[in-house]
Amino acid sequence: MKEYRYSDEKALQLIQKISRTTLPIIMIMILGALLLIDIYKGDTNPDELFFTHTIMFFTLIIVWILVYKNAHKYGSRLMQQYYFSVSDTGIEKIGPKGKMESMNFAQISSISIHKKGLLLESSKSKLLLPNGLEGFDELCNLISEKRSFKIT
Repeated sequence: MKEYRYSDEKALQLIQKISRTTLPIIMIMILGALLLIDIYKGDTNPDELFFTHTIMFFTLIIVWILVYKNAHKYGSRLMQQYYFSVSDTGIEKIGPKGKMESMNFAQISSISIHKKGLLLESSKSKLLLPNGLEGFDELCNLISEKRSFKIT
């Protein structure tokens, strides 16, 4: 059995990419919702609104910084706990609590490369092998040899 998992560097890169795109969107949505609530109420003084919005804005920035730092710290550790194990008969996705998904090579009906990795499809399920795994190219070649498929 051979195992393929995220390296420290690739796990951190992926977590950084996710947090750079999602955290600002979430913060903007929260700030927008709070502003809409203030506008809907309509009974407050403009000076009070400015003070309140300034405090909300800086509080959200502090929360964003804390979440961003902790996401990097704990997210990369979490991603390193997941790995793929390839045997002579199939491939398994294994997480911290044990086997999560598996697919026998005989069940694979198609193999295709997507933006996020290699997609294995069978009649009943799909299994995505992320391209951030160490030895991803070796894994692709191994699967295509086992199943005699051309990767598209």
